[in-house]
Amino acid sequence: MEDIRKNLREDYNTSVEKFNAKEYKNFFRNIRPTIEWLSKLLIFDFMRDDELARQLIRGEKSFELQQSRTFKLKDGNDGHAPTGKTFSLMFPKVLVYRHPEYVAFQASRDQQRLNRGLKGCGDELARYYDIASGFGNHTNDNILNYNNLWIY
Repeated sequence: MEDIRKNLREDYNTSVEKFNAKEYKNFFRNIRPTIEWLSKLLIFDFMRDDELARQLIRGEKSFELQQSRTFKLKDGNDGHAPTGKTFSLMFPKVLVYRHPEYVAFQASRDQQRLNRGLKGCGDELARYYDIASGFGNHTNDNILNYNNLWIY
């Protein structure tokens, strides 16, 4: 997990440097791994079991949605390891896996709010990852054209 913290710090600092230097193409290329590292760090933090977190990140384990709106771990991940924005969509599932009471019908308002908030946060990070991918890899210039932004 220390490697994740180190890589998160380095990629984040590089992203900030590139943004401040108005090198937007490089900013978007560097912010993507920052989102990935942050999501992995949250997976470790929420799981509270380093070996299970590693297995999720490597794709050796994955989640299966139950009828009770909770998740159970299953072996494998359909033959491929998760990458990119998948980690942003995964960390809210880890919280529900570790705390199924957050999605139970008798969950408190605070538990429901936290669950919705983390799911929304994961969805937004995944969306930002897609935006960064588009700007970082599919634009031919280094100018941020505000007229073409579709960030709401």
